[in-house]
Amino acid sequence: MSFNALSTEETRIDDHSGAPEHDAIDPLGAAEDSPNDGVLVKPKDRSLSGDTIPSVLAISSLALSFISLSGAWAADFVLQRQELIGRMQGNSASVSDQIESIYATPWHAAATLNGILALLGILTGFSLKLFKNPHPWKKNIAAGGVALGLLALSVAVGIFFDLFTEIPIPAE
Repeated sequence: MSFNALSTEETRIDDHSGAPEHDAIDPLGAAEDSPNDGVLVKPKDRSLSGDTIPSVLAISSLALSFISLSGAWAADFVLQRQELIGRMQGNSASVSDQIESIYATPWHAAATLNGILALLGILTGFSLKLFKNPHPWKKNIAAGGVALGLLALSVAVGIFFDLFTEIPIPAE
């Protein structure tokens, strides 16, 4: 039996004569040229296989690490929210408290969120080790995700502890 995409009928080929048992609409003649004549082709199973999960882990590791390093939109949201809270609380505070609440706290909150994303990228990359014999490209992508995650984590730690720039101190 063969299946033609343009036809809704099945065509049976008699092994002795090669002629169809009944007429089917086949404008392209695909039933006669098909390499699967007389064989039913089983459709592919689209469920998650044991090979899909390592692929997802490797790509997710790289993506999380890249997002952490480049700055997540959620980090921008946290930064703006903390800045707004600092402005609302800073009206009656001293200048150093205003600087701390308006600039330092939001900066540290964004660094914290980016550090969490970097840690997730690193852990996701290392979780590929749980699978037996993943393809080499998956190992390479996961290793890149871990390396990028370590870089992003070090940048987030540096920002959080003010290693790159110091918060301005007002002259009193």
